Amino acid sequence: MNFLFLLTVCFHLSEIANDEIRWNSNRKLAYADFKGAIPAVTPWAATTNSKIFFSYETINGKISKLNVYASFDTNRSWMKKKLPEVLSHEQLHFDITEYYARRFYEEVMKMQDEKDPKEKLNALFQKINFECDQMQQKYDDETQHGTVADAQTNWKKKVNDLIESTQTYPQD
Repeated sequence: MNFLFLLTVCFHLSEIANDEIRWNSNRKLAYADFKGAIPAVTPWAATTNSKIFFSYETINGKISKLNVYASFDTNRSWMKKKLPEVLSHEQLHFDITEYYARRFYEEVMKMQDEKDPKEKLNALFQKINFECDQMQQKYDDETQHGTVADAQTNWKKKVNDLIESTQTYPQD
């Protein structure tokens, strides 16, 4: 439930981890998914490490193939307090990452006809990263890391509405 994980949470180019969970509306996080080492001293009940993975290929300088998805790293996520409220709060962090994965996908699709998109893709990636970090922080601030039930409920509706309002990306 902390925000310290956001130094690595939202959108880092990364290799596909063996212990990753790709976001799926039919598969919610479970206590067993939090396999990371719990720090000896921490005020937080849990940490979610999620990110957007993306890769692309070009033909004649234009994007020909795009792969985007939100990923949860089981080995870098941990949970000290196994309570339904904590799990729900951490799921919503992952859902926020999914929303920004979709936003990134939508924006990249608008760039398909641009030649040599690398610079613009990197700038877009940084922009989406920043926006995601801001939303993750606002979520933790307004819910006081999931301890304010009404705020948590409001955020759940807000994030679900945002996800539903965005185009999904193709699954492998």
